[in-house]
Amino acid sequence: MTHRSTFRGTAVLLTFLLPPLLFAACDGGGSSPTEPTNPPAVTAPPPATTTARTVEFQGRVVVASTSGRRLELASGTVVSLRADTAFDATGDLLSARAIPSALAAGRVVRVEGDGVRRDDGSIRARAIKVETD
Repeated sequence: MTHRSTFRGTAVLLTFLLPPLLFAACDGGGSSPTEPTNPPAVTAPPPATTTARTVEFQGRVVVASTSGRRLELASGTVVSLRADTAFDATGDLLSARAIPSALAAGRVVRVEGDGVRRDDGSIRARAIKVETD
């Protein structure tokens, strides 16, 4: 190993210990010192365009679509059910299609569950328990 390579190794080590301008003076390469550059700023990703948030809901169903996938509660809240909505097995009704049938038979249908509130105020149900009186 030559003296020059040892110096270069030491100079590399010194880059962590000395300010950039001082290192440039010790380099011996004849290059002019350059202005240190700042690394690019790290920014957070932009916020999502939706304001979805998890909510709990409960109430009496007053209107149900024929498929049972759209429910309107007495409070005016609209709850939509999807194929992946989980029905609580301890409830009286275990499918969306059973809800409009129960209402048509004059039964009082109550629901409770949790879901995601959408920007329009409706709730997309993740899990639901349906009971009749």
